[in-house]
Amino acid sequence: MPGNALELEGKIPAGSLAGIFAASWLNFLHPEEVTRAFKVFFNLMKPGGKLCVLTASCYSDLMETAQDIVEERKKAGMAWPGLWTKDLYQGPFAHHLPDFMHCLDPDVLEREARAAGFTVDKSGYFDFGSVFEALKVDGREWAGLLATKP
Repeated sequence: MPGNALELEGKIPAGSLAGIFAASWLNFLHPEEVTRAFKVFFNLMKPGGKLCVLTASCYSDLMETAQDIVEERKKAGMAWPGLWTKDLYQGPFAHHLPDFMHCLDPDVLEREARAAGFTVDKSGYFDFGSVFEALKVDGREWAGLLATKP
Protein backbone atom coordinates (compact mmCIF):
# COMPACT_ATOMS: atom_id res chain seq x y z
CA MET A 1 0.00 0.00 0.00
CA PRO A 2 1.78 3.19 -1.09
CA GLY A 3 1.68 6.25 1.11
CA ASN A 4 2.81 7.60 4.42
CA ALA A 5 3.08 4.83 7.01
CA LEU A 6 2.29 7.33 9.76
CA GLU A 7 -1.15 7.75 8.20
CA LEU A 8 -2.14 4.08 8.00
CA GLU A 9 -4.50 4.15 10.95
CA GLY A 10 -7.99 4.41 9.55
CA LYS A 11 -6.85 2.77 6.29
CA ILE A 12 -6.00 -0.54 7.95
CA PRO A 13 -8.24 -1.84 10.74
CA ALA A 14 -6.75 -1.59 14.24
CA GLY A 15 -5.54 -4.90 15.63
CA SER A 16 -5.63 -6.62 12.24
CA LEU A 17 -2.00 -7.21 11.28
CA ALA A 18 -0.04 -10.29 12.29
CA GLY A 19 3.26 -8.68 11.40
CA ILE A 20 4.98 -5.53 10.22
CA PHE A 21 8.36 -5.25 8.50
CA ALA A 22 9.67 -1.69 8.56
CA ALA A 23 12.90 -1.53 6.58
CA SER A 24 15.18 1.40 5.82
CA TRP A 25 12.75 4.29 6.25
CA LEU A 26 12.66 5.14 9.95
CA ASN A 27 16.04 6.81 9.36
CA PHE A 28 14.30 9.61 7.51
CA LEU A 29 11.93 10.51 10.35
CA HIS A 30 12.32 13.11 13.07
CA PRO A 31 12.24 11.84 16.68
CA GLU A 32 8.55 12.55 17.28
CA GLU A 33 7.73 10.72 14.04
CA VAL A 34 9.75 7.66 15.11
CA THR A 35 7.79 7.60 18.36
CA ARG A 36 4.54 7.95 16.41
CA ALA A 37 5.54 5.14 14.01
CA PHE A 38 5.96 2.67 16.88
CA LYS A 39 2.53 3.65 18.25
CA VAL A 40 0.99 3.14 14.80
CA PHE A 41 2.67 -0.26 14.53
CA PHE A 42 1.31 -1.25 17.95
CA ASN A 43 -2.23 -0.09 17.20
CA LEU A 44 -2.39 -1.91 13.85
CA MET A 45 -1.12 -5.24 15.14
CA LYS A 46 -3.12 -8.00 16.74
CA PRO A 47 -1.92 -9.57 20.01
CA GLY A 48 1.00 -11.87 19.32
CA GLY A 49 1.90 -9.88 16.20
CA LYS A 50 5.56 -9.52 15.29
CA LEU A 51 7.38 -6.31 14.48
CA CYS A 52 10.63 -6.43 12.54
CA VAL A 53 12.58 -3.18 12.12
CA LEU A 54 15.69 -2.63 10.02
CA THR A 55 17.48 0.72 10.07
CA ALA A 56 20.84 2.08 9.02
CA SER A 57 23.22 2.68 11.89
CA CYS A 58 26.03 5.23 11.93
CA TYR A 59 28.57 2.41 11.63
CA SER A 60 29.09 2.31 7.89
CA ASP A 61 31.56 4.04 5.64
CA LEU A 62 28.82 6.50 4.69
CA MET A 63 28.62 7.83 8.24
CA GLU A 64 32.25 7.48 9.26
CA THR A 65 32.77 11.14 10.15
CA ALA A 66 29.63 11.15 12.32
CA GLN A 67 30.52 8.06 14.39
CA ASP A 68 32.56 9.83 17.08
CA ILE A 69 29.89 12.51 17.46
CA VAL A 70 27.16 9.89 17.84
CA GLU A 71 29.23 8.00 20.43
CA GLU A 72 29.82 11.22 22.43
CA ARG A 73 26.09 11.96 22.35
CA LYS A 74 25.28 8.45 23.58
CA LYS A 75 27.73 8.79 26.47
CA ALA A 76 26.18 12.16 27.34
CA GLY A 77 22.77 10.47 27.57
CA MET A 78 21.13 12.19 24.61
CA ALA A 79 17.78 10.60 23.79
CA TRP A 80 18.39 10.74 20.02
CA PRO A 81 22.19 10.53 19.54
CA GLY A 82 22.02 9.55 15.87
CA LEU A 83 20.13 12.63 14.72
CA TRP A 84 22.34 14.49 12.28
CA THR A 85 22.50 16.78 9.31
CA LYS A 86 24.61 16.45 6.21
CA ASP A 87 27.26 18.85 7.54
CA LEU A 88 28.44 16.11 9.94
CA TYR A 89 29.55 14.03 6.97
CA GLN A 90 32.22 15.30 4.62
CA GLY A 91 33.20 12.08 2.84
CA PRO A 92 33.08 11.11 -0.82
CA PHE A 93 29.44 9.98 -0.65
CA ALA A 94 28.10 13.27 0.76
CA HIS A 95 26.36 14.14 -2.50
CA HIS A 96 24.27 10.94 -2.19
CA LEU A 97 22.97 11.67 1.30
CA PRO A 98 19.89 13.66 2.28
CA ASP A 99 20.25 16.89 4.25
CA PHE A 100 18.81 15.15 7.33
CA MET A 101 19.15 11.59 8.53
CA HIS A 102 18.61 9.66 11.71
CA CYS A 103 21.01 6.83 12.46
CA LEU A 104 19.16 4.64 14.92
CA ASP A 105 20.72 2.14 17.27
CA PRO A 106 19.38 -0.88 19.16
CA ASP A 107 19.01 1.06 22.42
CA VAL A 108 16.77 3.68 20.81
CA LEU A 109 14.76 1.05 18.93
CA GLU A 110 14.20 -0.92 22.15
CA ARG A 111 13.21 2.19 24.08
CA GLU A 112 10.65 3.23 21.48
CA ALA A 113 9.23 -0.28 21.10
CA ARG A 114 8.77 -0.68 24.85
CA ALA A 115 7.25 2.79 25.20
CA ALA A 116 4.66 1.84 22.58
CA GLY A 117 3.79 -1.36 24.48
CA PHE A 118 5.83 -4.02 22.67
CA THR A 119 7.86 -6.76 24.30
CA VAL A 120 11.35 -6.78 22.80
CA ASP A 121 12.42 -10.21 21.60
CA LYS A 122 15.80 -9.26 20.22
CA SER A 123 17.77 -6.25 19.05
CA GLY A 124 21.27 -5.58 17.90
CA TYR A 125 23.62 -4.63 15.13
CA PHE A 126 24.45 -6.70 12.10
CA ASP A 127 26.45 -6.28 8.94
CA PHE A 128 25.57 -5.42 5.37
CA GLY A 129 26.52 -8.89 4.18
CA SER A 130 27.79 -8.89 0.63
CA VAL A 131 25.26 -6.32 -0.64
CA PHE A 132 27.25 -3.19 0.24
CA GLU A 133 30.75 -4.61 0.60
CA ALA A 134 32.44 -1.25 -0.10
CA LEU A 135 30.59 0.42 2.80
CA LYS A 136 31.27 -2.23 5.44
CA VAL A 137 33.11 -1.14 8.57
CA ASP A 138 32.91 -3.56 11.49
CA GLY A 139 29.66 -5.51 11.27
CA ARG A 140 27.42 -2.90 12.88
CA GLU A 141 26.13 -1.32 9.67
CA TRP A 142 22.46 -2.11 10.38
CA ALA A 143 20.46 -1.85 13.59
CA GLY A 144 17.55 -4.22 13.98
CA LEU A 145 14.72 -5.08 16.31
CA LEU A 146 12.26 -7.95 16.71
CA ALA A 147 9.34 -7.31 19.02
CA THR A 148 5.96 -8.81 19.90
CA LYS A 149 2.67 -7.18 20.77
CA PRO A 150 1.50 -8.80 24.01
